[in-house]
Amino acid sequence: MNISTRGATLAVSVPLASLVISLAACSSSPAGSDAATGTQSPVVGVSQGASATFTGTIYASTPLTQATKPFTVRLPGTCASIAAHGTGDGKFSVPSARLPDPQADITVLNFHGPGTYPPAVLAKDKGDILLLPGKSGTGRYPISATAGKGHVAGKEVLFLSKNGAGQLVYSDAHENGLAADQAAAGLINWSCKS
Repeated sequence: MNISTRGATLAVSVPLASLVISLAACSSSPAGSDAATGTQSPVVGVSQGASATFTGTIYASTPLTQATKPFTVRLPGTCASIAAHGTGDGKFSVPSARLPDPQADITVLNFHGPGTYPPAVLAKDKGDILLLPGKSGTGRYPISATAGKGHVAGKEVLFLSKNGAGQLVYSDAHENGLAADQAAAGLINWSCKS
């Protein structure tokens, strides 16, 4: 998958996404995970009139398909306050596109502000999922959830700056969480303006 950012084109593949996640696993930073779905709770210490606009792109790749979709998400608060305190209730919802696919539902629980959230931390956030178009409708690719025999968890890492901009890289998110099914990898990147 090719990604264009700030004038440069970057080819992202499943191995590259795995490498980025592996490197992030070695770093130490705050913990947390939840997705940009529905109405968000007001951010701590922010007036009702303040608004933050997250603009970004979600990229996803499987052996059979590639998908790219731009998005805009507006939340109450400022970019800096959301980066510092999350999107409500001690959580940070990763901004993402809505239906139609692709979209992601990723929430950082026990959010502690800007920094790198490595795979070991985000693995605690059960329920992170990617939705992609497939041959027979929408395919579900759990990133962090596992349950039952033959199920595997994917990997993800979050990089969040003090100004609210960030990037979430994920890999090994198998369709339906089954090791025997195809896996998705990619990233969500965004900027924020208050």
